Amino acid sequence: MTIERNRIERLFAQKGSLADYKKLDEYFADEHLNKQVKEAIREQWENFDPDSDSDLAPVDNFHKQYFLLEQNGETTGGKHRLLFQFRQIAAILVAGLIIAGAIYFTRSKTAGIPAQEIQFYSHDGFRSQFTLPDGTTGWLGYNSVLKYHVDNDAVRTVELDGLAYFDVHHLDEKYPFQVTTPSKLNIEVLGTKFNVVSYSDENTCEVVLEQGSVSLNVHEKEVGQLKPNERMVFNIKENKLSKSIVNVHDFLAWKDGKLILHDLSLEETCVKLSRFYNTDIVLESEELKDKKVRLVLEDESLEEALALIALLFPVEYEVVERNMIDNNSFTKKKIILKLKKKMD
Repeated sequence: MTIERNRIERLFAQKGSLADYKKLDEYFADEHLNKQVKEAIREQWENFDPDSDSDLAPVDNFHKQYFLLEQNGETTGGKHRLLFQFRQIAAILVAGLIIAGAIYFTRSKTAGIPAQEIQFYSHDGFRSQFTLPDGTTGWLGYNSVLKYHVDNDAVRTVELDGLAYFDVHHLDEKYPFQVTTPSKLNIEVLGTKFNVVSYSDENTCEVVLEQGSVSLNVHEKEVGQLKPNERMVFNIKENKLSKSIVNVHDFLAWKDGKLILHDLSLEETCVKLSRFYNTDIVLESEELKDKKVRLVLEDESLEEALALIALLFPVEYEVVERNMIDNNSFTKKKIILKLKKKMD
């Protein structure tokens, strides 16, 4: 009997199911499989590499959960002992604590009012939960940065570059909650639940409201409001807003490790798959880039997702494996999608 390595891969990618968690615990309990699972976790652990392009130093860049593993403060010879406490790693996986980010918290005082700033980072292939000092909770999505601070007017402000879901803690009207984005489309609420997608390298910003109401503004001018189950998309290049009624759960499924694609272009799909699987996926076909994709992914591996794409469109793909670079980190795996060559 051998272990199913794809289960461990899904857990490290935070796409594991309850069955995967239970199976991992069974592997550790089985004396015949214990060695295999340790080797599989060692391989995943050693190959795990935060984004080498990040401005954060490696010690700040989540450090392979060093601090979670060693939070008990035990040391050997003046240095923290690590890295292979397999049970602790398994506990982190099962608890869903592979956060792939760093959190910073600073306080200062200005005019007697406490100022707070927090930064959250989440890398490609990972999502993480967060709790802010005001009681607001939420999820930070793939390759995203979230910065929170309370200014001197007691306005709670979040700067988002990426994907996030917010469950805003309601305070009185003196303490509004604002989300600013790279698109300059900003959101103001008091207490509500909503999803925002706004990456600095994309030309659109999307807001989907689950509960409550939100006010939207561009350059401090209100441009609209949303009711539950409404979606607003802001096209930056065209300076255009479009509102529609949607099934909100489709847009929140990413929190549960699902990727739901509804009529996205294949080019956009490659971007989302890249973030979802922590892999660079490049489409080298002008002919196919605007083809529409309808797909739901949950427990599928990258290889299975690519196989589904190949069923939908006449594509073939080339895999460029990870390579070590000068700073002893690794490049991401790269997938190149091409139009399938016609047989003679």
